[in-house]
Amino acid sequence: MMRYKLLAIVLICIIFSINLQAAQSEEKVVLVTGFKPFGNYDVNPSELIAENLNGTTIDGVKIVGISLEVEWNISYNKTLELIERYDPCAVVSIGLAPKSSIIRLEKLAVNLRWDENFPFIRFIQKHSPPLLTTDVNLHKISADMKKENISSRVSYFAGFYLCNYLFYRLLDYKEKNNPELKVMFIHVPPLSEMNLQEMTDGVKIAISHLVRNS
Repeated sequence: MMRYKLLAIVLICIIFSINLQAAQSEEKVVLVTGFKPFGNYDVNPSELIAENLNGTTIDGVKIVGISLEVEWNISYNKTLELIERYDPCAVVSIGLAPKSSIIRLEKLAVNLRWDENFPFIRFIQKHSPPLLTTDVNLHKISADMKKENISSRVSYFAGFYLCNYLFYRLLDYKEKNNPELKVMFIHVPPLSEMNLQEMTDGVKIAISHLVRNS
């Protein structure tokens, strides 16, 4: 009889271990990206936010935060590599808007990028739509931020540089490969305009919204 009891205990432990591994493999992830310093900015708050959130959990979802090189193809390729590795339910990319004083939630990305050579502006991807838009409810997120006295607004122009480039390519990836993936881009102001904790709290509110609606 004792032998059967021990066998039953072993079987229960094995089943529990298998179920636990399955639950862990299905753990939801949100990927958060920021950019390294560039130009005259020795500190990029977007990088600090991504690094501070890395390894934390928001509403039971694991946050993977990374900082990206300020390089056109490298930034996207690294993000794509992490999307394929972690299969996140959402990607939140953050960038620095040097002339802003509030958080900007970007609605659309245009299929144009700055080029140092004439004619200075060229397509990000030929034969692709002129613009792509996020399906995230940015107005709701902005309203939630304002309830916490965090200054923010919905923006309709992410520029012609790396922020817009990454945003466009991620939206294009979503459209072609994973329509359920939530993609959004957040511009944050310099640290001289808003403290890091306020920016981080704003990003957390956005992530919480994405988690609840993914």
